[in-house]
Amino acid sequence: MYIRSIILSAVLLFVSAPIYSQDWPAVSGLKPGTRIYLTAKNGSEFKGKFISASDDAVVINVKGRSASVARNDVLTIHLARRGSILKRAFIGAAAGAGLGVGVGAGIVAATRSDGLAAAAGFLYGIPIGAVVGAATTRHRRGRLIYSGS
Repeated sequence: MYIRSIILSAVLLFVSAPIYSQDWPAVSGLKPGTRIYLTAKNGSEFKGKFISASDDAVVINVKGRSASVARNDVLTIHLARRGSILKRAFIGAAAGAGLGVGVGAGIVAATRSDGLAAAAGFLYGIPIGAVVGAATTRHRRGRLIYSGS
């Protein structure tokens, strides 16, 4: 029984491990302007837009400048994926509402007034937090398209 569970665990671990692609044509076939994350073997990371790829190198636009990385120096290339704007907006709205209530409650306690300041903080905090949350959405690493050996 114990051996079966070890074998089953090993098989599940092997099957669930990510399958690394060494398919350079997948890199060459990217459309110019596609956002990618490139990690070089020396540890340098490049985050930018794909320009072109030849058999020997890949060229990406990083903050307005072209960067060429030799194919032999590429460790991984990931496609970038954008985070969910709606999810970030909801998180920001909740944080803004909580912060607004906290500030409003502090005002109520300091001025010994009714609870309208807390309610106003709540109502102002929701849209402000939602806008801040949606505006801070970033690109993240997505699907691995190339892994050098």
